Amino acid sequence: MAINPYAMILSGGSHSEILDRWAELSAADQQQAAAEVRDEQIPDIATYIVDTCQLVGVQKTLIFGGMLHLFATVVQPADRQELFENLLEDLDLSRTQAFRCRAVWERFGLKFSRETSLHRHFCAESLKILAEERTPDDAREEAIMLAQNNERITIKRAKALQKKYGLQPVANVSPSAGASTPRAASSRWSFAGAFVRIQLIPAKANSVPDVSKMIADLEAAIAELKAGGPNARVA
Repeated sequence: MAINPYAMILSGGSHSEILDRWAELSAADQQQAAAEVRDEQIPDIATYIVDTCQLVGVQKTLIFGGMLHLFATVVQPADRQELFENLLEDLDLSRTQAFRCRAVWERFGLKFSRETSLHRHFCAESLKILAEERTPDDAREEAIMLAQNNERITIKRAKALQKKYGLQPVANVSPSAGASTPRAASSRWSFAGAFVRIQLIPAKANSVPDVSKMIADLEAAIAELKAGGPNARVA
């Protein structure tokens, strides 16, 4: 075995070259390569993997968001709306995730294009949380400042920043032309599950909420429930 993929990691090699090399090895050679790693080197390998996977995730989110925003702009006229839905189908991407990726691009695209060093300090999900409409600008600005000081912005950190500055009420507005979720919800929506009954009532009376924003609120509620487990606050 000429080149040990773990040695390539420790020397800061390209992840694509490392994976190409790993794929070439037989199961026996992979075991031999692992046996050559010293215990004190394992944390450095873990750090490389975390940094690499998070970096790729952030870049993918920005690419998706930017490309979707670009396409939504060109199909903005009402008679072209179906083209955006067709694109999401081709990408096998849900409207919710399309909405979240676009929000990341709209909030962070220019900043991250100019300061690519920021990419490694976020993960895709922390960016999506910070890009939510209900996240105060101050929370986003502090996250950028912390990242510029080489601090990692994890999901937990992003939620803490939301809590620190307080969540903003989400405006109930009709989606713009070319939006990833062109359909609107009825004034009330309910769901009866095996354990609970859920009813969504617009925060603002007589408003017609956007489906994408309803989904974002539901996902935030689910995340909060998961974080709190059995002790999560129930109104």
